[in-house]
Amino acid sequence: AVELTADSLQLIEFDSNMVLPRLVPLVVSEESTEQLQGAASNTGAPQPIVEASGDEEDKKSTSKEVVLESVTSVGVADEVVSDIKNAGGEVVASYATVTDWDAAIETLSPAYQTGYTPFAQIDINEAKQRQLVWGRYGDGKGDLERITLPHDVAGQGREITVGSNFEYYLFRPEPGEKQVARGLGTIGFTLNSAQAFYSNETDIFAVAVSGGGLTIDFQESQFSTYLNLNHFSFGDLNFQASGRLYDGGYFHSRNDSQRIAGAVSLDGQEAGYFFNLLQSQGTINGLTLWNAGQ
Repeated sequence: AVELTADSLQLIEFDSNMVLPRLVPLVVSEESTEQLQGAASNTGAPQPIVEASGDEEDKKSTSKEVVLESVTSVGVADEVVSDIKNAGGEVVASYATVTDWDAAIETLSPAYQTGYTPFAQIDINEAKQRQLVWGRYGDGKGDLERITLPHDVAGQGREITVGSNFEYYLFRPEPGEKQVARGLGTIGFTLNSAQAFYSNETDIFAVAVSGGGLTIDFQESQFSTYLNLNHFSFGDLNFQASGRLYDGGYFHSRNDSQRIAGAVSLDGQEAGYFFNLLQSQGTINGLTLWNAGQ
């Protein structure tokens, strides 16, 4: 853990894709610095609490938040309580000092502690920086949605590749012919992001995705993948699947208890798939996005 001192001029930056926060320098004008340091030297008066404007933060990605913490030299109180909020504005974690960060992470649902499932719904502009984008009809799973965009937004400049239960669709750019680049060989993919749910007759819960792997052999037209899943209803679970890669970069396989279908970007640099897995008391459904390179 890192503790900021009274002489620190730094910010704690947290990105939902980060496992841990990082320190970044606070840049202010020379005049502002003199004023703030002068205010901080007046020990007879209480220091004001500085908080980020809600209006300004709404303009940024809801999955990112910048927090001023224990920086008395710039007029921040020693104990500033900061909140992590989801896309709906609900507080999902709070902490008072930098050294409380680990404790704050532990207050999040286990599904959002692994770094693969954002604790807030992904920003539209951030999602559209990728080639492959998941789109959904309607509200999907409501407040549990993390890596999907509305269907009409996801489809801008992209075409549907595969779909899941008439609810989710994986989109990709398809200029010209739907053919994957030649000479790709075998590529290992790293998990970029995921969202997964466990549902039974009455409830639906977010499932923790703690890791996984995907390998595609473009020469032999084969794929294999695994995901590490966890939920209190079933404990630790390793999902595995393998099968054929078809022309156009589509892949799928199924048996009596599970199903998987996905696609790769035409340059072979991204991949995505959905999966369904039957359990004795319910069903696990999930979406994934992957980047080439291990």
